[in-house]
Amino acid sequence: MKTRPGAVLALAALPLAPAPARAQGGGGRWERQIQEYLQRTTAALDQQGLQQTGELQVGVLLVDQSEWFTITMHARASYTLVAVCDNDCTGLDLVLYGTGHNEIEASRATPVPMIKVTPRATMSYRVKLTLTSCAVSPCWYGIRAYRGITPPPP
Repeated sequence: MKTRPGAVLALAALPLAPAPARAQGGGGRWERQIQEYLQRTTAALDQQGLQQTGELQVGVLLVDQSEWFTITMHARASYTLVAVCDNDCTGLDLVLYGTGHNEIEASRATPVPMIKVTPRATMSYRVKLTLTSCAVSPCWYGIRAYRGITPPPP
C-alpha cells in the first residue's frame, strides 16, 4: 500500500467526516495560522498536480487527545493527507487505518505530518490525528486531503 519514495500523492474521494466534537470558529489568530499553513501546502501540492478533495477540517486538541475522521478512498488513486498545527504545537501523529484497526501508514511526532498512499481497494478508511506536544495547550490543528491523477487500469 505504500508509495515509492519521492512520489507525492493525494487523499480523499469524499469529504473527511470528523468525529462529532470539532471546533467551529472562535480561533482567531490560531485558526488563521492553520488556514495560512494549509494554503501554502495546497499551493505547493497544486504545482505537483494534486487537487484538494473534501473539506478542510479545523479543531482544537489538548496534548494526548485525538480526533478521528473517516475517508473513502478509491483503488489505484493516489492520495495525500496533510495535517498542520498552530505555532504553539510541535508534534502531531497522523495514522491511517484500514479494516479492523489495521494500521496502513503513519507519520508521527512532527508538526506537519503527511501520509501518502495508493489504496488497493475502494473503501472507507479511518484517520486518527493525535496532538503529541503543545507549548501552550490547547493547540489548533487543520487537516486536508488531496487526490492525484488516477492511473489507467492495468
